[in-house]
Amino acid sequence: MLLFSLECSAAAASAAIYRDEKLLGEEFLNVHQTHSVTLLPMAKSLLEHTGISPAQIDYYAVSRGPGSFTGLRIGLAAVKGLAFPRETLCAPVSTLEALAAAHTGEGTVLCALDARRAQVYSAAFDLATHSRLLEDDARAVADLADFVENCKKPLFFVGDGASL
Repeated sequence: MLLFSLECSAAAASAAIYRDEKLLGEEFLNVHQTHSVTLLPMAKSLLEHTGISPAQIDYYAVSRGPGSFTGLRIGLAAVKGLAFPRETLCAPVSTLEALAAAHTGEGTVLCALDARRAQVYSAAFDLATHSRLLEDDARAVADLADFVENCKKPLFFVGDGASL
């Protein structure tokens, strides 16, 4: 199974191709250009470097947020455009859930991304069971204080440098 994924919920953008669970290639850009300029050339470059054509892709995954509204629209539109000709299945993925999935072990992971206006997009997950402890939402940092203080397991923070 070939999975093509796009992430563009923040300033950086990335694309990756997986065969089953093996990463075949990835592209990452963190430049001061909009995703509308960089995303499709990055996807094309990735396909060329891996020797895979869009016709071979079995599934597309794309970040559904939370994150930059414009970036999310660009990513969703790009994936829909790539998937439409062959009616390839698409899967929206929570940006925060994807951040948490990269971590394993025992404890709790609290994912937070700067939402501006003194807020963070945040969610929390149990690392052992991957179950959600907090749903994706925009919260004031102070609103997370009770969760942090009452967390019984080791607590890990993951994010983009948002102040917690």
